[in-house]
Amino acid sequence: MSLKELGHIPERDAKKVKELLDSYMDESVECSDGKAEKESFAIDGTERRRQRPKDQEEQKRFYSGKKKAHTVKNNVIVTLSYRRVEYLGCTWEGKKHDKNICDEEGHEFPEEARSTKTLASRDTNQRE
Repeated sequence: MSLKELGHIPERDAKKVKELLDSYMDESVECSDGKAEKESFAIDGTERRRQRPKDQEEQKRFYSGKKKAHTVKNNVIVTLSYRRVEYLGCTWEGKKHDKNICDEEGHEFPEEARSTKTLASRDTNQRE
């Protein structure tokens, strides 16, 4: 059975992320301590190896110093309590930082949404 048949295909349009996450804002999730709180989300980048490009400029674009390899990357948004990938972003060169990808894709989030910032190393509040 495919993800499509199960109804679990992640959203691919960054402009629809806010609407998608808004649908979770009315739901409460019970925590381990018995308290109810709003759904939380994690945003992170996933890197996959790719074949080394022959062109020198291409090699520079796709080389990830973190993985010490040539990679491509996608950002994902995951609901923490349901453990579902709700958004799968476009594919970018491995050198690009997760935060820059988020900025360029133009995500909007509900005001009351709580996000676990896996992009914390470059938090927008710290860049001024």
